[in-house]
Amino acid sequence: MRPHTHSLSLSSASSAARTDPRSRPPAVQQNVEIPDIVLSIHPTIASAVAQASASGTRASVDLVDPSLLSDSAFLNKLQSEVNSWVKEIQTVTKLSRDVASGTASQEVNFWLGMERALEGIEKQLKSDPVQLTLDVLKHAKRFHATVSFIADTGLNDAFKTGASFARSLPLALEPRPPPRSWS
Repeated sequence: MRPHTHSLSLSSASSAARTDPRSRPPAVQQNVEIPDIVLSIHPTIASAVAQASASGTRASVDLVDPSLLSDSAFLNKLQSEVNSWVKEIQTVTKLSRDVASGTASQEVNFWLGMERALEGIEKQLKSDPVQLTLDVLKHAKRFHATVSFIADTGLNDAFKTGASFARSLPLALEPRPPPRSWS
């Protein structure tokens, strides 16, 4: 599934300036689009989660057809989906921005957008469909798809980087007193 993107443009330039990149000030060109990731879920997993929800129970491997738990085509498809999740998540976690260019507002908007994107990804990773997918793969002893999953996404590092910038932003945005006059 193709991720949606949110543009973080703060430009109030005319429409002519928006269409011709050469007429934009350099700071406006530094807007970074942060994809809105939506992880795809295998229909069998979605069905098991729906069944668990309808019965008021937690989704578990027991709700997946036992013959599928040893079906290599099914397991390969799940593993392929997990691998695609890693790549999709990395489109966000590997984003960077040149802090030397752009305005303070662009910097703030970038990190706020990054925080929203990371929180959305984290929420999906904690969801029953994702957890059940990983549980099925663990049950089938497909450990290489599950053991390093979070590390491969770069999510922890992205949260640390975002938190570091978030702590420094209030200082950068505080009003500064005018320079002293030595006259």
